[in-house]
Amino acid sequence: MKEQTLLCGRHPSNHTLKRLAKGTSDLTERILIDGHLIYCRYCQTKLASFRGAYDQQWTALPATQDDLDLFPTICNKVKLMAKNREMLEDKIEKIDSKEVPSEILVDLIPQSQWKWSSFWPAKGAITLVAEDPDQSYQLYLGKIQPNQRLPCHRHMKPEQTLILKGTYLSNNQEFRRGDILELREGDTHSPQSGTLETCYCFIRIAKIKPFIFKGKSSWRNIFLKFIN
Repeated sequence: MKEQTLLCGRHPSNHTLKRLAKGTSDLTERILIDGHLIYCRYCQTKLASFRGAYDQQWTALPATQDDLDLFPTICNKVKLMAKNREMLEDKIEKIDSKEVPSEILVDLIPQSQWKWSSFWPAKGAITLVAEDPDQSYQLYLGKIQPNQRLPCHRHMKPEQTLILKGTYLSNNQEFRRGDILELREGDTHSPQSGTLETCYCFIRIAKIKPFIFKGKSSWRNIFLKFIN
């Protein structure tokens, strides 16, 4: 991998990286941040330092019976992950798009189950690729054709976007491959794809009432009740 592909201009917050270091991130956030780490040496180093700090805290604590009871479960999960890794090569052959990093394909819903829904009025599509049944977030793969603007909307829950290919503009900021856009509750924007190529991105969004449309786009809110 070339040096420049390991440097990104937009990074996840320290709070997000600390959740990953502690193992408290849900599946959707872990996949999205793992995608960023593939491109970003800066965050690789920062995450390692956070994990080192937490490892030192945990090594000072004696193992409890609950810890020992969990050991067989953890071993089984590790074996399942190894089996999934072995299946990765076959799975890659079924992926039409090469925009998703192969390192995280094993964690996604099989492509045969992807159901693309069109954006409107912008030209593009979106499909669910991962969700954690015990959590309130889902992960989507989106593709937006060049020079398309999405309607203005305000986020009712935090949202994270990872750019996989192309460029993505939000509130006068440009995001490129590997960059993370983290939006907080109350943030408003009308994002736009770049002019040269289709933008591919992961979007981690709340399952219930993730946003509402604003301004001239507010009439679209009537359709949000049909989501979920």
